[in-house]
Amino acid sequence: SFLKSGMRQTSQSSDTASAPRARARSSGLAARWRSAALSSTLTTLPPHTAGRAITATFGNFAALAQTNIQRMLAYSTIAHAGYMLMGLCVLNTKGVSGVLYYLAAYLPANLVAFAVVAFVRNGRTPVADAPGSQGLTLNDMRGLSKRSPVLAFALVVALLSLLGLPPLGGFAGKFQVFEAVYDAGRHSEMHWAFHSLLAVGVLNTVVSAGYYLRVVRLVVLEEPDGGAVKIPSGAGLFLGVLVVAIVALGIIWNPLERLVTEAAKSM
Repeated sequence: SFLKSGMRQTSQSSDTASAPRARARSSGLAARWRSAALSSTLTTLPPHTAGRAITATFGNFAALAQTNIQRMLAYSTIAHAGYMLMGLCVLNTKGVSGVLYYLAAYLPANLVAFAVVAFVRNGRTPVADAPGSQGLTLNDMRGLSKRSPVLAFALVVALLSLLGLPPLGGFAGKFQVFEAVYDAGRHSEMHWAFHSLLAVGVLNTVVSAGYYLRVVRLVVLEEPDGGAVKIPSGAGLFLGVLVVAIVALGIIWNPLERLVTEAAKSM
């Protein structure tokens, strides 16, 4: 009886001692599994990064070659889609939240740009969409600051935001996407892929300056090539609200940043 009691105590002591070791072993296996899963995910990254880079590059160089401002803005939309896809390729909350912020900043700027183009097109004689017309060209934007200061100011703010200059919303969105890509490269064995993607994004931003600033120069510095542009009643208020949103998103990041971060975590 005494011998059996001793054996039971020894067995219980052995079980108690082995429990922490078992939990540690289990924790270590889980950590190695997560590391292996991340490594497996990252090994599939380069083809995806190439697709993002190609999308942004194609959109920017196609936009740079345009003389029709509507087609220029359309191709620039492809480039912006490439920037947003760059943020998604990092596969984490920071990347997704950066893309959501980018999208929130991009929408008002794009709406302003297309709205101004529509107002100028509708006020042109002959109408830009009439049969035989070449559409609204970049030269039709000459001297817009003298023909319609309201439209010119709104368009300049929108284009500079789309380019990504501070202190506008486009800068805040692009900064967050690029920061997510940079951080992913710092903590990845495939840092070269992320950092190469970041370099392509920065170079594409430089390329986009070629066509955005070309329009700004025509609007602000060139002499008018047409009469005054009349805008519908209420259009000024509509553009004003969007311009305020563009500027606010570039200066006050925290409220929307918290919101998009929470949204990204729930995905």
